[in-house]
Amino acid sequence: MRALTPLLLLAATVLAAPASAATSRGPDDGERYRQCLDLAQSDATQAIDRASQWRANGGGIPARH
Repeated sequence: MRALTPLLLLAATVLAAPASAATSRGPDDGERYRQCLDLAQSDATQAIDRASQWRANGGGIPARH
């Protein structure tokens, strides 16, 4: 049982992570991403500026894309 304790703690941590990660992202991330892709087609410089701001504010992978 002692060998299972670290594994159980790791499993509990992994299972708890998605709940906290889900609340850190805004509900409009998908729409924001689509708007950024559209803007990249019409004004790439402005799209880069907006994406940089989004990334600085926690936009994660969608903002880096």
